[in-house]
Amino acid sequence: MRTYGEVIDVRTTDVRSSDVRSDTPPGAPSQFVWRGRLYLVREVLAQWVELGAWWTLPRRAALSPTAYAVPSPGDEPARSVAADVGAVEREVWRVEATAGRTATPGVYDLVRDVPAPDPRVLDPLPSRWRLARALD
Repeated sequence: MRTYGEVIDVRTTDVRSSDVRSDTPPGAPSQFVWRGRLYLVREVLAQWVELGAWWTLPRRAALSPTAYAVPSPGDEPARSVAADVGAVEREVWRVEATAGRTATPGVYDLVRDVPAPDPRVLDPLPSRWRLARALD
């Protein structure tokens, strides 16, 4: 197994698409570009979610005893503990993919970092994809 952590471009499945197998979960990677090559996902082998190492990230806001109280009408929305500490969920997709029709399939772990939702932020940070591992 080789580890990378490189940012990649990923196209995901759409439940409305007719070219997706019925057993493919919505939002699953269908193809990705890594180092200038297009890889087509042949099969999703596994999918799981990990909580990122939020304790190593700087806090986004100072915590106070009333920070998480239910807001009164007209007040700002309640703060999210996960958003304050910068928690990130990582969706991991283990896929079998090929870089062409005649290429030998490989197994890749594609990771999508999803920042915790924050009700105070109108434009949340976009999720980003990385190639975490390639299994030999």
